[in-house]
Amino acid sequence: RLGFGGGFMPIEAYFLAMPSLVITGDRRVIEPAPIAEIYPGPLVAPLTVRTITAGGLQRVIAAAAEAGLLAEPPGYELPDGIEIYDASSTYLDLAADGAEFSHVAYALGLEGTSTPDRKRLSAYISRLGDLTAVAGTSALGDEQPFVPDSYRVQAAPAEPDPTSEPAATIVPWPDGVLDLRDAAGCARVEAAAVGDLFAEATELIYLEQHGVTYRLLVVAELPGDAGCA
Repeated sequence: RLGFGGGFMPIEAYFLAMPSLVITGDRRVIEPAPIAEIYPGPLVAPLTVRTITAGGLQRVIAAAAEAGLLAEPPGYELPDGIEIYDASSTYLDLAADGAEFSHVAYALGLEGTSTPDRKRLSAYISRLGDLTAVAGTSALGDEQPFVPDSYRVQAAPAEPDPTSEPAATIVPWPDGVLDLRDAAGCARVEAAAVGDLFAEATELIYLEQHGVTYRLLVVAELPGDAGCA
């Protein structure tokens, strides 16, 4: 599981942050899907999923072992004398042979931040950018849209901007699904209850419940997510 987060960004972005790569134990590869540069964009960031063969998965794990990453992670401290503020951190979580290893490196890849440990981590992550080269040319299946089983939702009372173009849409929140008053921080909702609504919604949708209009932040839950913890 590879992701990036932190640094100087809007608070909404923390809730919406998604990993850039997830490879599951049941041999699925989940990644962000391309999004057309149109407005409004989708309410839920789309993802793709494809299969990876057992041999391909083992090659990905072997590459991590060769990089020394299937071991107790080092601190990944910045070199002495280097101070960087408001950069993001890189997160790489690996699981193999019943053990788990979480690598976290601040400002990875920025000029002047290289150390031997940081260089090894950065090199492995760069290799994951061409997963076919790591796993093998015939190891990966065709990409398909990823359909989640559940979503994480954050809701806040809000009124649409009457001057927006195109105009915002207000639709009723489905009955009996979730009280949006309980989703100010984070709440889970099953895809079976809202999947069609979220699949078709854009970022200009507002949901109405009990006479109150809400703006929603929504992310698909992925294998290994911590939920609303």
